[in-house]
Amino acid sequence: MKAYFMCGSCGKQVQIEFEGTIRCPHCKSTKTKHILVGSRPPAWFKQPQQEVKNG
Repeated sequence: MKAYFMCGSCGKQVQIEFEGTIRCPHCKSTKTKHILVGSRPPAWFKQPQQEVKNG
C-alpha cells in the first residue's frame, strides 16, 4: 500500500510502499507523527527534498 508518512522521531516525510510495520527509512523508527494511506498527498505533506549522501 502507498502511504504518506511523517516520522515522530526525526520529523522527515516520505511517500512509502509498505506491508506490515511501517519504519522510517531515515532513522528506522516506528514512531509515527502523521500517516495517511491513499493515493493523494495530504495537506501537511511536503515533497521530500533530495538527500545529500555523505561519504
